[in-house]
Amino acid sequence: MLPLSKTWVALGMIVLAMVEFWLAMKVFGKKPPSPKAKALLKTHRVLGYVFLGYLVFLMIAGLRMVGFFAEAGASFDTRVMLHIILAMVVFVVLVFKILFIRAYRQYRPAVPALGIIVTGGSVLIWLVAGLMFLVIL
Repeated sequence: MLPLSKTWVALGMIVLAMVEFWLAMKVFGKKPPSPKAKALLKTHRVLGYVFLGYLVFLMIAGLRMVGFFAEAGASFDTRVMLHIILAMVVFVVLVFKILFIRAYRQYRPAVPALGIIVTGGSVLIWLVAGLMFLVIL
């Protein structure tokens, strides 16, 4: 995948992250919760798995690009390394969030904070790499 294509695809993931955040705030950010809370949570769950697939796809594409550039002898600057590390952190936090909801329910109070970290981290990754790439272009 070309870097420009990856940037635009990642922008779609950021839009999805913002929709996910909005859905979560509609359920957990209001007192009393929305009367449509059950449907909103189901939508949040489905879109969360779509987001996970999106993230894995972009991580694989990014790692393939890193391998391609490394074989060509390119060196990686701090921005690229920060992008890679942040993507891995967002992935791990998202997996923990899913595990806390599905298996380790005693950690469920931490789930909203993890969701905020995933959303904020995703936006930060795109700002560090995607927006920077579009500005440079």
